[in-house]
Amino acid sequence: MEGRKQSSGMMIILDLTPKGHQFIAQIRDSGQWKKVKNGLDAVRNYSLAAISAVAEGVTSAGISAYFSGKANH
Repeated sequence: MEGRKQSSGMMIILDLTPKGHQFIAQIRDSGQWKKVKNGLDAVRNYSLAAISAVAEGVTSAGISAYFSGKANH
């Protein structure tokens, strides 16, 4: 990731690695992000590694639910 810090303290992201794009894709949907935040609250770990692991778990659970017929099509 390449970024630039603004005087307001905000960061502007200028470039992402392929892994960064994958991470953003996992949390882009507001419903998925809510599930990720709930998972993070449950494990009480807010590191980037934990966020990524929970996001991957939420995605995997959604895929499993889809193929088991539990998801809304």
